[in-house]
Amino acid sequence: MPENKALNSSVSFLSLPPEIWRLIGQEVQGPQTLEALTRVCRAFRDIFNPLLNKRRVIELNRCRVADLDQKALPVGVRFTKDFEILLLDFARQQPPYMVESNESYALFITRMLKAMPHIQSFRWLDATYENGYKPCLMLRHPELLDTLKKCKTLQRLSIQFASKCLDWDDESEDEEARSAFVSLKGLSNLTSLELYEFYGDPTDLRKELASVLKDLPILKTLGLGMQYPCDPSGVSEVLVLSDETLFLEGLCLEYHSQKGSPLALETLRLGHGMFFYKSDPTSTDNPLANLVKVEGLKTFHVWNGWVRFFEDDPRDAMQWRIDFTLLKGCESLRQLSVTRLSSHVRKWLNGPGQSVEELKVTDHYSMYDYTLNNFNKLKLPNLSMLFTRETTVRLREDWENEFTDEDSSATEIEDSDLDSETPRARPCKSTITVLDRLRDGGSKLTRLGTCIDFEAHWVSQQPRLFD
Repeated sequence: MPENKALNSSVSFLSLPPEIWRLIGQEVQGPQTLEALTRVCRAFRDIFNPLLNKRRVIELNRCRVADLDQKALPVGVRFTKDFEILLLDFARQQPPYMVESNESYALFITRMLKAMPHIQSFRWLDATYENGYKPCLMLRHPELLDTLKKCKTLQRLSIQFASKCLDWDDESEDEEARSAFVSLKGLSNLTSLELYEFYGDPTDLRKELASVLKDLPILKTLGLGMQYPCDPSGVSEVLVLSDETLFLEGLCLEYHSQKGSPLALETLRLGHGMFFYKSDPTSTDNPLANLVKVEGLKTFHVWNGWVRFFEDDPRDAMQWRIDFTLLKGCESLRQLSVTRLSSHVRKWLNGPGQSVEELKVTDHYSMYDYTLNNFNKLKLPNLSMLFTRETTVRLREDWENEFTDEDSSATEIEDSDLDSETPRARPCKSTITVLDRLRDGGSKLTRLGTCIDFEAHWVSQQPRLFD
C-alpha cells in the first residue's frame, strides 16, 4: 500500500499543468538544474528547454574563423529570446585576427539570428582594442543588418562599440573605422534602444539618431553615450573636454526639426559625452522636452564625473554640474543614478527630487573623500534602495589636509558652497560605512549595494544588515 500511495502521488505530481511547471522552472537557479530536468522525460524536455535556452551568450573572439561556415548551430537555438555577442581579446587567438575575418563572423551571427524566430533582445558588446578598431565593422555587414531589421519580434537593442584610445590619430588607418556607428533606419518595434561608445562626425550622428528615434514611437528606454577622450591616470576617470559638449542639446533640436514627437520614455540613461545642460542658462526653453516627455520619466541615469580642459593641469579637474532645470515638471522619477553625489545633486534631491526612492552612486569613494558628507545631509523620505562604492584605503595622518574646500581639484563647476552649512565631519577610524552616514541609519532601506571590508566593517554593521 505505501508503494501504491507513493506511485499515485508521483503520477499526480507529474500531471500538473505545464503552466505550473514553467513557473517552477523560472524559479530554478542555474542552468545545470534545468538541463537535468530536460533529461527526465519528454514532457519535461518540452517544458524546460525554452527556459534553458532563453538567453544565449557567444564570445565571438573564441570562435575559430575556419570553423564558422560549417559550425552547427547550438541545440535549442530556436528558443532563444535574449541574444548577446561579446567581442573581447583577440590577442590569444590563433591565427590572429584579420579584418578579412569580419565577413565570416557577420554571416555566422546572421545564421544565428535567422534561427531565432522569437528573439526579443539583441546585445552587442565590443571590448576589443585591435589596431584601427576594425571589428566594429562587422555590424555594418548588409546581410547582418538586414536580418536584424527583419526581426519583427525584436524589442530591445543594445550596442557598445569599442572605445578609441586618446592618442589614436594614425591618418593611415582605414577611414571607415573612424566612425563607430551603424544605420539603424528601419527598426520600428523597439521599446528599448541603448547605444554607447559611438563616435564619428557629430552633425552626421545627430541627424542619423534623430531619424532613427523618430521611427520608434513606442520606445520606453533610451541610453546614449559617446566615445570621449579621457585621462585615466587618476583614481577616477577624468574626461578631457573638447569643443563637443552640446551633442545632447543638438540632438534634441535636430529631432524637433525633423518633426519628431516627444518620446514617452520611462527610462533615460546618459553616459559620456551626453552633457546634461543647455547652452543658454538664461533661456526658459527646455531643449530636452523636444525629445522626451519629461513628466513621465521614472528612471534617470546621468554621468556627472570629473572633467578638465586639455590644456589644464590634471590636478585642476572639476566635477561636472547637472542642469536639473531640464527635469522641471518631472514628479514621477523613482530611480536616479549619478556618478558622484555632489552637493548640487544632494540639494536637488532634498528639494525637487523628493520622489526618488532608489539612488545609485557609481564612482568609487575613498573614506577620506570629504564629499561623503553629502550622504549625511541626504533627506529622502522614501529612500528604499541605495548603491554606493565606498572603499576602505590605507590610513593616513595627513588626510585632513589632502582635500580641503579650497583645493581646486575638488571644486565643482559653478559650485563653491559644498558643505558650507555645517563643519565637515571627520570619519571615525575606518569602520564607517554609508549606513553610518545616513540620517536614519538606513532603517528604511529594503535593498543595499555597497563595498564592505569584512575585517573592518562586519562586526559593526552586521546587526543593522540583519535587523
